Amino acid sequence: MFTDSIFNIRYFYETERQSDPGEEMGVLCIKDEPSLQTLISSAQNDLVVLHFSAAWAPQCKQMNDVMEELSKDSQYANVKFAQLEAEDVPEISEKYEITAVPTFIFIKNKSQIDRIDGAKAADLTKKVKLLCSGQTQVPLPAEDKKPTQDLNTRLKNLINSASVMLFMKGDPDQPRCGFSRQITQLLKERGIKFNSFDILQDEEVRQGLKTYSNWPTYPQLYANGELIGGLDIVKELVESGELEAQLPKQTSLEDRLKALINKSDVMLFMKGDPNAPRCGFSKQTTAILADTGVKYDTFDILMDEEVRQGLKKYSNWPTYPQLYVKGELIGGLDIIMELKESGSLESVLKGQWCVISEAEEKKCLDLKKVAASMFTNKVPSYEVIPIIDCVLGKDMYDCMKKIQDNDADIMALDTGQAYFGGRYYNMMPILAEKYSLVTDDADPDIGMRYYSVAVAKRGSQFNVFQLQDKRACFPGVGTAAGWLYPIGVFVKNNGQTNIMKVTECNAIVKTATDFFKSMCLPGALTSFYNPFGNNPARICELCSGFLEKKCSTDDPFAGYDGAFKCMSSDAGDVAFLRHDTVSLMAMNSTYRPENYELLCPNGMRVPVTEYLSCNYGSIPSNTVMTSSLKTKSEVAVYKNFLLKAVEWFGPSGQYKSQFDMFNSQPWGYFDRKNLLFTDSTQTLVDVGEKNTYYSWVDNDFYDIMENLNACPLITARLCVISKQEKAKCEMMMMAFNAKDLRPSLDCIKGTGADHCMKLISRGDADMMMLDPGDVYLAGKKYGLEPFVVEDYGNMNASVHVVAVARKRDHYMTLFNLKKKRACLPGIGRGDGWIIPMNIFIETEQFIPQHCTLFENLGQLFIHSCIPGAMDKDYNPNQKPVSLCEGCAAGGFRKCQRTSEDQYYSASGAFRCLVEKGGDIAFVKHLTVRDNTDGRRQSFWARNRRSDDYELMCKDGRRTNIDDWENCHLGQIPASAMVTAKYKSEQDRVIFWQLLNYGQQFFSSDIEGDFHLFDSGNWYNDLIFSDDAVRLMRLPKSMQDYRNYLGQDFINKVENLHKYTCVPVKPSASSQSSLSLLLAASIFIFKMLL
Repeated sequence: MFTDSIFNIRYFYETERQSDPGEEMGVLCIKDEPSLQTLISSAQNDLVVLHFSAAWAPQCKQMNDVMEELSKDSQYANVKFAQLEAEDVPEISEKYEITAVPTFIFIKNKSQIDRIDGAKAADLTKKVKLLCSGQTQVPLPAEDKKPTQDLNTRLKNLINSASVMLFMKGDPDQPRCGFSRQITQLLKERGIKFNSFDILQDEEVRQGLKTYSNWPTYPQLYANGELIGGLDIVKELVESGELEAQLPKQTSLEDRLKALINKSDVMLFMKGDPNAPRCGFSKQTTAILADTGVKYDTFDILMDEEVRQGLKKYSNWPTYPQLYVKGELIGGLDIIMELKESGSLESVLKGQWCVISEAEEKKCLDLKKVAASMFTNKVPSYEVIPIIDCVLGKDMYDCMKKIQDNDADIMALDTGQAYFGGRYYNMMPILAEKYSLVTDDADPDIGMRYYSVAVAKRGSQFNVFQLQDKRACFPGVGTAAGWLYPIGVFVKNNGQTNIMKVTECNAIVKTATDFFKSMCLPGALTSFYNPFGNNPARICELCSGFLEKKCSTDDPFAGYDGAFKCMSSDAGDVAFLRHDTVSLMAMNSTYRPENYELLCPNGMRVPVTEYLSCNYGSIPSNTVMTSSLKTKSEVAVYKNFLLKAVEWFGPSGQYKSQFDMFNSQPWGYFDRKNLLFTDSTQTLVDVGEKNTYYSWVDNDFYDIMENLNACPLITARLCVISKQEKAKCEMMMMAFNAKDLRPSLDCIKGTGADHCMKLISRGDADMMMLDPGDVYLAGKKYGLEPFVVEDYGNMNASVHVVAVARKRDHYMTLFNLKKKRACLPGIGRGDGWIIPMNIFIETEQFIPQHCTLFENLGQLFIHSCIPGAMDKDYNPNQKPVSLCEGCAAGGFRKCQRTSEDQYYSASGAFRCLVEKGGDIAFVKHLTVRDNTDGRRQSFWARNRRSDDYELMCKDGRRTNIDDWENCHLGQIPASAMVTAKYKSEQDRVIFWQLLNYGQQFFSSDIEGDFHLFDSGNWYNDLIFSDDAVRLMRLPKSMQDYRNYLGQDFINKVENLHKYTCVPVKPSASSQSSLSLLLAASIFIFKMLL
C-alpha cells in the first residue's frame, strides 16, 4: 500500500507537470491515510497545507482556486498544497478535528502548527506567507487590537458603575445639548441621585453604546444596569408618575459602599477602567491582576465623587486604587506588589477552605477571624497571611467537586476519602498530620501512621467471624480505618473462606448491607456511593440525626467519635475506628478504655491497648489537600500559612489561648471531635516529594482497594463487528476502568454479526448488541438469549419503522416505487429489511416466487443501498449488483453490513436519502428528528430541516414526520444485548450491573469525552443505537428470543425465508456448547477428586 501511495502521488505530480510545464507541482489530491503520511514525510522541513473540502460546498471550490494560484507563486515553490474530500477520509478528518468545510491545516516537521476554519482567502495567503518565513502567528491588523468584546466589557462596567447612570453630552452642571439639559433637570427636581458619563469625551463609547443598547440617540438613562430609555421615555414616566418606581430605591452612602465592595469576590476601586486606566498606579494594579487570571470587577471613582471621598473614610485608606476580597480590604498598590513578590497574591485573592459540617464551619470562621487579627496587629509586613474564607460543602465529595471547579482551594481529608480526591478530582496532598513529636533518623515516618481496629463492649459474646447479622457503626463511607481497611479484609479470601461474600459488583455498600443486620454508615446515600438511589434504608437505621442531617457527615454518630458513641450507647454491637479513638473519647469524659475490647482478624479479643498486634492495617496519616492545578507559589502560600498557624496555634503555640488548632471542644456540638484536623495531631509536616496521592499511600492501601473492587467475574468480553466499533469499545473500556468498574471490559472483534454470535456460543466472547432481526438469528441458530434492551424514551422497548421521502417528491407514495431508488439500513435487520420486505409483498409492489426476493427487489428499484445484500450469510445465491449501487463507501467497504459503509444503520439510510443516494429511506420513527434541526453536527446533517421530509403511509397518504403513530409500517422490538444460553443468572446480573453503572457515568447527557449512546460526527449507531436514552434489564421470563420478539415479528421473519432461500438451522456449536461445558465441568470435578 505504501508503494501504491508513492505511485499515486508521483502520477499526480507528472500529470500536473504535463498539463502545465511552468508549474512545479500544483495542488495534490489525497485520497487515503498512506498517501497523506507519504506526503508529510517527504516534505521534511517544508510547509504542508491541507485543505479539507466537500464537493457540494461552492466555497471550497473558490478556496481550491486560491490554493492553485498560491502553488504557482515561485516564492512558495517548497510548499506542498493538498486537497482532501473530508467525507471520503473520515479517519483523517476525525484525527484533525474537522467539523466544517473548508478547513486548512498547516503542518511542518510532521506536526500541526496552525489551522484556519472557513473560507478566508486573505487569511490563507497571509498565513502561508508568514509560516514560510518562520513565524507562527499572524499579527492582528491595527483596527483589531481592541476587540469588540473588550469594548462591551467596558460599556457594561460603565453602565453598572452606579445604580442610576446617565450617558449625556456634557455633564449635569454644564449640559452640551438641550435634551441632556432637560433630562438632568427632571432628575434633579425629583431628588434622584445619578452618575453621568460625557459621551463627547469618548467617541468609542459614544458609537459603541448605540450598538450595545440598540438605542440610536442620546441621552440614555440606565437603572441597575438596564436601559430605561431617552428623554421622551423619561418624560412619559414622569407624566404617569412611574419614574420613581422604575428607579432603584435611594440608599445611604454607607449601604451603597457596602454593596459596591461586595459586588464581586474581588473588587478594585480605581481611576478609569482596566482598558483605559487614568493613573499610573491603577495601570500597574490592573496589569498585576491580569497576570493572576483572577476574575474581578472594577469601579471608576472618577465617575462618582461621593463614592471617591466616602470610601476613603469607610475603609480608613486615603489613596487609590483599593483592592477588596470577599468584602475585606487588602490594600493599595504597595500591598499588592508585596503580595506578588512573595508569591502570595493569587492565594490571597481566592484562598477558600472547604468544610463539611456546621461545627467545622464555626471553627474555620474563628480561624479566619484570628488570622485576620494577626495580619493587622501582630504579623510583620514581610509575613503574608492569606485572608481565608470558609465554604460549607454538603459532604466531602461536594468539597472535592468545589476544589475541582475552583470554588474552594484546600481541605483536610481522611486518608481513605483523600484517595477518591486524588483519583477522581485531581487533588494532591501538600501537608500531613503527625501524631507524635518523636523523631528517628532510621524511621522518618515515625508518628505518621494510624491503625484500623474493630471495637466492641467487653463482655459481648462474639468474634470477627460472627459479625454477620450484627449491628455495625461506621465513622463514614470511604474513611480508611473505619470503612476501607476492615471491609477490604472481610471480602478478601483468606485461604479458607471470606468473612463477607460479595453480593453485587461495583456496590460494596450493598454487600455490607446484606451482611450486617443494620448499620450507621454516614455518607452512604450520596450519589457517589448510591448512583441509582436504591441503597437499602438499613444502612442508616442506627444513625441518630434528624431530617436532612440523618446519615450525613453532620449526624451525631458520624466521624470516629460518633461511631464510638453509636456502639457505646448500645445502638450498635461493633464500631470500626482508629486505634486512638477510645483513648481520645476517654479524655474529659466518663468513658473507660478497659470497658472495651478489640476484635482481631484471627478471631481473638484483646484490650484496646494491644492495637499493634490486633488491627486491620497500618494507614498513612491524613493530609491537607488542594488541586494539583495550583501553581507552586499558591501551594507555598497554603503551606506557609498552615505551618505558621501550627507555630502560633499548635500544642506549643504562643497564641494557643486565642485559637487551639488541634482541639475540637470549643466548637464540638454533641462533643464532636476531629474538626478540620484530627484532635490527636501534634504538628503538620510537608509531604515533600510525596506530593501526589499515589505516592503518599503505600502498596497495602492499593491491595485493600483491589479487595473492595472484587467481583466473581474477572472480565466481560463484548463482541463488535467493525474497526470503528472496536475503537469505541476500547474507549468504553478505558472509561469504565477509570471509574473502577468491574468486571473489566474486554473487546473482541468479529468479522460480522454471525461470527460474533458463533464466538459467544463457543464461549470465546460473552455478549454483543443486536438488531431484533439478528436477535432472531442469534436465538434460532446459536441459542443466544437477550437480557438487556435499549429504551428510546418510550419505556416499552420497541420502535416504529417508517418510510421517509423528500417533501418535494410529493408525487411518490408507497404504491408507485417502480424504478425509484431505495435506502435501507441493512439486510436482515428489523427496521431495514423485515418490515419493508413484508410491506412490499403486502402492497404487491412485487409478487415473489420461490427464492426470487432479491431478483424482485432488483427489478423494483433502479438501484438501492442495502448494506449486506452481497453477504453470503444473508444472500448466498443471488447477487444483483443494483442492490449495492447506491451505497457510499468505496472499495472493500462498499455495501458492508457494518459501519464501514456510511449508509449502514437507520441513520445511515437517512443519510443516503439526504445525500440523494435514494428517493425513499426506511428508518426508525426517531431517525429524522435526531438527524435534523441542529441535533447532529455531522457534515451531512448539520443544515438539514425536519420539515423538508415527510412520511409515506400504508394507505397511500403522506404526512409530517411527527405523525408516526398514525403513519408507520410496523412496530418492532428494540435492539438487545445477547449472551449465551448457558450463562448463569449470576453472570447475567454481573454483565447488567457493569452496563448499568456504565450508563450512569457515561450516558449522553453527562459531560465528558465518552458517551455510551453517541458515535461521534463520522459514524452512526456504533455498538448502541444513537437514538437510545438508556438500557433496561429484561425480566427472566423475557430472556428467550421467542418471548422477547413476539410471534407477530417472528412470523414476519419466517415469511421471508421461503422467498430468500436462506435456511436458518440451529448451529452444531449451539447444540453442543452446553453439553461440552457440562462435560468439562464434570471432568475437572473428577480430576480434583
